[in-house]
Amino acid sequence: MMTLRLNLTVQCSQCGAEMPHSVTQAGQHIWIAPCLACLKRANNAGFEEGHSKGWDEAKQEVLN
Repeated sequence: MMTLRLNLTVQCSQCGAEMPHSVTQAGQHIWIAPCLACLKRANNAGFEEGHSKGWDEAKQEVLN
């Protein structure tokens, strides 16, 4: 049986950061985990959006 070995460099499509330990193989598919810096940035953006929305809703409740 022939074996194919690849040396891959995986980079985040958002920020370009190299992710050396992000490739895992499951059967015939390769899954790549997102960049941790981009995940943290997205999490913070979601938190800020939720926080702002919560304050807006609270203000509306007080005014009504």
